[in-house]
Amino acid sequence: MSEIESKRNAYTIKEFSSIYGVSRSFIYKEVARGNLEVRKAGRRTLILSSVADRWLQSLPFGVASKNGQHQEEGFASGASSFADPARPSSDAGGR
Repeated sequence: MSEIESKRNAYTIKEFSSIYGVSRSFIYKEVARGNLEVRKAGRRTLILSSVADRWLQSLPFGVASKNGQHQEEGFASGASSFADPARPSSDAGGR
């Protein structure tokens, strides 16, 4: 990251996508899920650098499985990164 980028206070969706290596559609899904907070400046959507750092730190750790596939540690497939692994799942039978 260049000196100019390291001093940025906010990123556009395009910049965030490039810097963090995620697609624009993934970013918008994270926003819709409430996992990523954005600000608006007219029509431009901005992500504060402090919010970007918190989002990155909130992501689950990944572990490689025996077959070499990447898995999220402690979370069921498709679960939110903010899910509590100690709480039973709402779809775990007992209805």
